[in-house]
Amino acid sequence: MSHESQCQRVLDKLREYAPNFCPLPELMNLRCASLTRRLFELRKAGYQIDLHDEWVGRERHTSYRLVEPKPFVPADWQLLLHDFLANQWQPELLGII
Repeated sequence: MSHESQCQRVLDKLREYAPNFCPLPELMNLRCASLTRRLFELRKAGYQIDLHDEWVGRERHTSYRLVEPKPFVPADWQLLLHDFLANQWQPELLGII
């Protein structure tokens, strides 16, 4: 199986859990050769993948999360949205009325 298809399977599993953390055993069930290498390749491709370790007694529980980028909203649209949400919507200023 190619590295690209293994990376895609890992990415799909992370997206399935997003925005939550995906437990390591779920990723290991994908049976990818060198899971850490696939995660490295995804990070190198520009994906932000967070690691979370939690100790439960003497056991370490590891999980990963894909952080999807927020969509870009131009500053003037942000101001317009802010005014609209603040009930200061004035359509005459935009020439709508």
